[in-house]
Amino acid sequence: MRVFEPAAFTKASSLGMEEQRVNVIPDSFLFRHQRNWQVLSIVDCEAILHPVTIGLQNDSHTQTLKELSKGDQVIVYQSDTLQPGTEVRSTSRGSSAAGESQ
Repeated sequence: MRVFEPAAFTKASSLGMEEQRVNVIPDSFLFRHQRNWQVLSIVDCEAILHPVTIGLQNDSHTQTLKELSKGDQVIVYQSDTLQPGTEVRSTSRGSSAAGESQ
């Protein structure tokens, strides 16, 4: 199991520097549960359903609005056997596909 820490991007405007923090995660982290977007987070060595509100999307990444913070551990690829409440441990940390840019 791999974990991911959400990254933030800073946006520069052609009219000047405009700092905007945007949380972006790979689409593979997201799934629908009871009609809501969710990710599985690791909290105290346990898989926890974590509802998220999505924003903009492209081919591979999705913006999350407010719910995820830097340092949150999110399970990358969920299996059908992994359920909320399952005891888990991370095998790698901070291997993000998205980094911080300026």
